[in-house]
Amino acid sequence: MQYSPLKKARFGIKSFLLCESKSGYMWDAIIYSGMGTNFDNSFYDLSMSARVVMTLTKPLLDKGYCLTMDNFYNSPGLVHMLIKRKTDVCGTLQ
Repeated sequence: MQYSPLKKARFGIKSFLLCESKSGYMWDAIIYSGMGTNFDNSFYDLSMSARVVMTLTKPLLDKGYCLTMDNFYNSPGLVHMLIKRKTDVCGTLQ
């Protein structure tokens, strides 16, 4: 649960979802629980946003998919990692 004192709704649960764009099928999800959030250990040295993306997409890497991301999660370094793993990226870079 996250507490944001300046927002009208002060409490919330942060979740990260990987969904297929055409059908809306939810492939995977991560529920954020602070330091105890379960990310793939092989991505430990990455930024938080890159860990989220790489953990969610790990089973889909090297299969030729195209990932569409919000600019909050997108970065040149992450795009480079994904392209090396045969995963195209669409979205605005930070």
